Amino acid sequence: MKVKKYEFFPHTADVLFEGYGKTVENLFENCGLAVESIMVGLDSLDFKIPIIGVAKGAERKKNEIIGKIPKGISEETLISVRDEAHRFAITYHKKLRGREFIK
Repeated sequence: MKVKKYEFFPHTADVLFEGYGKTVENLFENCGLAVESIMVGLDSLDFKIPIIGVAKGAERKKNEIIGKIPKGISEETLISVRDEAHRFAITYHKKLRGREFIK
């Protein structure tokens, strides 16, 4: 059985995906694979895209930040963005499940 490393979701403005992993390190490796799968030919461009990850931790009570926080961005902002992404994903999944039950 093949283990799913990441999954993309339809979104009009941004790239939205969910990564999976047994450890935080494995999770971020799989998220890197997801980002890499959509980045075609960016080596030739002259800019850098910062990538950072915020995980809730094994006990879901602390915030593990992986990567360097860019200047002008606070840790609280990153946590808020993560929380909003989770709210969006939960709402989206509930909507999908609701459609499946109706059919």
